[in-house]
Amino acid sequence: MNADEDALIMDLTGDRATRNAALRILYTRYAHRFTAYLRRKGTPAHDSEDLVQEAFLRLIRKADSFEPNGRPAAWIWTVARSAWIDHHRQSRHPIHTDSVDDLTEPPSCLIHDPGAKFDYQDCVRDGLSRFAEDFPEAGQAIFWAAVDGMK
Repeated sequence: MNADEDALIMDLTGDRATRNAALRILYTRYAHRFTAYLRRKGTPAHDSEDLVQEAFLRLIRKADSFEPNGRPAAWIWTVARSAWIDHHRQSRHPIHTDSVDDLTEPPSCLIHDPGAKFDYQDCVRDGLSRFAEDFPEAGQAIFWAAVDGMK
């Protein structure tokens, strides 16, 4: 699929029909992922919709600078994430992170309590958030791998 997505991004620089066809495919593949990412980051629904649209406009505008390298998803996510960051800079709203404020305490799911109920996904998310704070680039790579289903 990487070569296919490389070609789709390159098609965003083509004539109107080619651009629209490529955009439709990329939108189908990524819009719901972008929305989920933005919502996890605490972006309100109405802002999420606007930011998804902005991300796709940026993909079109920046397509001529794309270098096919077999890693189109990384480029696409970088463009989308930059739209989110720019939105927060312009609105002067603090960027919400999924991190735990008090890093001296382990996630509650790691404290063994046989009677306690916890959500496994929340525990994993907590741990990955802590990891991403210490190692931002590696944390983003893990996120992309999870979102895109890479193995």
